[in-house]
Amino acid sequence: MWADLARRANRLVPDVSVAAVADALDYLCLAQLYLRDNPLLVRPLTPADVKTQPAGHWGVCPPVNRMLAALGPLQAAVPDGYELHVLHGAGHAGPSALAHAYLTGRLGHPEPDGLPAPRGCVAASAQVAAHAAGRPFAQVVPEVLRARAEQGPFRVFSPDELASNRLDLTDEHGRPVRWAVEVLSEELCHAWAQGYTETVRHALVATYEAFAPLSLSLIQQQLKHRSVRRHAGLAPLPSLVYLLTSLGWHNTFTHQNPGLTTALLAGGDPTLHVLTPADPARTAAALTFALRKLDRCTIVIADKHTNVHHPLETLDEELRHGIAIWPHLAHPGPGEPDLILASAGDLPAGALTTLARLLRTERPGLRLRYVHVHDLTVLAEDGNRPLALAPEAFVRHFGTRAPIILATSGHPADVHALLGRRHPAPDLPSSATATPGAPSPRSTSDSSAASTAPACGSSPLPSPTPRRR
Repeated sequence: MWADLARRANRLVPDVSVAAVADALDYLCLAQLYLRDNPLLVRPLTPADVKTQPAGHWGVCPPVNRMLAALGPLQAAVPDGYELHVLHGAGHAGPSALAHAYLTGRLGHPEPDGLPAPRGCVAASAQVAAHAAGRPFAQVVPEVLRARAEQGPFRVFSPDELASNRLDLTDEHGRPVRWAVEVLSEELCHAWAQGYTETVRHALVATYEAFAPLSLSLIQQQLKHRSVRRHAGLAPLPSLVYLLTSLGWHNTFTHQNPGLTTALLAGGDPTLHVLTPADPARTAAALTFALRKLDRCTIVIADKHTNVHHPLETLDEELRHGIAIWPHLAHPGPGEPDLILASAGDLPAGALTTLARLLRTERPGLRLRYVHVHDLTVLAEDGNRPLALAPEAFVRHFGTRAPIILATSGHPADVHALLGRRHPAPDLPSSATATPGAPSPRSTSDSSAASTAPACGSSPLPSPTPRRR
């Protein structure tokens, strides 16, 4: 049947049409490899549109594109009741796979304004963030999960906490969607997620930050298994992704334990990424990014109550490199700052940006630099982790002698074990989660972080550095 179908399809579709599809695929591959913007040529190309360092391999794309173009007539002629799927192997022909998915309409869905679906993890994540800007966690995170579920096999597992974590994953009748599973067992949720990812399907575990350590041994064992797979040269699998919310800074005494990230960071697995987005839009982008990547273990930490939003102009840099200087809160111009404020997470970013604005108002002569850490692993020593800052990049962000005040929602040990080794300053004041030792009085929602205390204290603000005229 298939041979006859292929002959009939080839007779009906002229060779010039097949060649045109191949040319279109070639162009889309070139655009992915060499352009950083304007891929559809909606305006004349400029040098700024071209990547300074093209990434990827062109040579394998044209022959793959011609095979994909030749299969097009056959795919269009498949009768009802039959399916024909193109299976791409992992490797250098990735641009061809994305180009083919784009042309056939299988790469996401257009936005309402008619923009094409983006290519690549960063572009797709940035578009999600732009759509989510200004909206709360409870709206944007469920949207991301629903969109992922619509694009293919995708499951959400949660230990009976979806509603509590502001994740409304119900249908129009108020019933749970089929791809979201709740059971009051962290271990079972992880086991199901592991089964899904090991069979090349995507999964997410969403849970309270305080209860996630119950799955620590299971996660560590899966990471060891993944390490053996990589050394054996086996193909990468979908990433293991955890969403930790209901953070200790906004919770009661019994629900304060950010220990999962501390233990995983101490393990040193190079595939671990701890994402600490600064606001709900960045959380939506972080989840999109994490679920598209392969062979990683990604922990996304985001508070379900956060309603503070920040400019997205540095989002691309945060997604690519895990860190960015926020220019709207930084003193302009080169040179060593007097003080560096660094946040890792949404609650810390809300607190430190308030401090930064206050300092800019009350101490205008203070040279301030504001850094947001989107992925804690960038703070590791160079060479220890894939995103660890090279020495020159570290100096560009954290200077060589300026005091640093760093706020994170995790344990201070996370920061000191990473950044503390690299910065030459004698002190590293940080504000982080510290168990108070006894239940703390609950206060208003705006100051509910009173249930934790600064971990390392703080130092007096430095005097402005004298300037040469």
